[in-house]
Amino acid sequence: MSDSTKILVTGATGNAGRAVANALIQRGFNVTAGSTRPSSTVTLPGAKAVTVRYEEPDTFDAALEGVSGVFLIAPPMDPDAPTKLAPKIRSPWGYDPLT
Repeated sequence: MSDSTKILVTGATGNAGRAVANALIQRGFNVTAGSTRPSSTVTLPGAKAVTVRYEEPDTFDAALEGVSGVFLIAPPMDPDAPTKLAPKIRSPWGYDPLT
């Protein structure tokens, strides 16, 4: 891992997302903490807080800038979330996260 390894963690203010973000930070990763409430990420020292809203897929553009990986927690009440987000999270190598 290099110092430039940057991971976007969505749902970073929730229980699972916060735990993943903290674990990544402790292991030296550069974490971008995505949340609908980025002001709540102040308890994640070392993380860059960004706004990510599933109902606004364009919020992913800035959040994904420069990342090499994503820990994605889709909204539980939206079964179409993966389909909506796929165009934003497709790998530059052509990998389709839905297959």
